[in-house]
Amino acid sequence: MRFFIIAALFSGLILSACSPTEPLQEEVEEPEEIPGAPSWYDDLEHSYADTVSFYGIAMAAAADSAEAAELSLTEAKENLRFAIDEFVEKVREKAGEESANYNSPEFIIRLRNAVNEMDLSGAESEIKHLEENTIAHHVYSKTVLSRSDALDILSGIIDDSAFISKVREF
Repeated sequence: MRFFIIAALFSGLILSACSPTEPLQEEVEEPEEIPGAPSWYDDLEHSYADTVSFYGIAMAAAADSAEAAELSLTEAKENLRFAIDEFVEKVREKAGEESANYNSPEFIIRLRNAVNEMDLSGAESEIKHLEENTIAHHVYSKTVLSRSDALDILSGIIDDSAFISKVREF
């Protein structure tokens, strides 16, 4: 027993001596510039929103250029959907502070399903094929959907006018 106490104290002293005296700082990783990539492509951020629109960007590589374009566009649309989902979740959290109805699992599931059911075929798409002398084709895609169009589509799916008005005001 005495040996165990001495070993525990000794281990504690060693661990405290090995710990850093200053708090650790995380290094912020800057995205590498990808030669030939469009200026709007950011390897670290694939979905985002501003006050006007929602955006989804992606890059795909495949042996066939058409397959690479299809993969890239599909991923960009999913990233666009994620940007919309992230936005409506922020609104739901804020609305949940005012009404417990918006915190119920049923409403959250209904909202997630509504975003997943959104028809994003009307989103504007931009595709850039990176011409390289390699065996793979690299295709960059960007999809954009205006905030008003996204909210119109969402309001046609989810039947909660009070929530939709909160989304429009946010």
